[in-house]
Amino acid sequence: MVEGKTKKRRIIRINAAAREVIDRRRRERPDHVYLFQSESNRARALGKPLSRSVVSRAFKAVGERRSIGLRLNTHSMRKTRGWAMHNTGKPIELICMTLTHSSPAVTMRYLGITQEEVHALADEFCL
Repeated sequence: MVEGKTKKRRIIRINAAAREVIDRRRRERPDHVYLFQSESNRARALGKPLSRSVVSRAFKAVGERRSIGLRLNTHSMRKTRGWAMHNTGKPIELICMTLTHSSPAVTMRYLGITQEEVHALADEFCL
């Protein structure tokens, strides 16, 4: 696929967990053309894919639940995935490629890795 914002070409692998969601949604909604399709007839949305604003409002509502208490948006899951990879020790270069960043430096800024953390790591690993 070609990403809309960056126009970068990207090959996406659909893992087993995603495949299960896709298969389940297709079974539950065999008449839908899109995986996430509007079921509302407001503003002639019936039969069209969910808009970014609808998905954004849904993320915001989930985050505002008392049990979660986070500010979520459509970008939150992308950033969370990057953090999860970083926290399990995946190389910054691999995370950079996964997130299609232009350089590891961009990925480090994106993940919020600070110069103080770099200094702390240098202090921790004195050889």
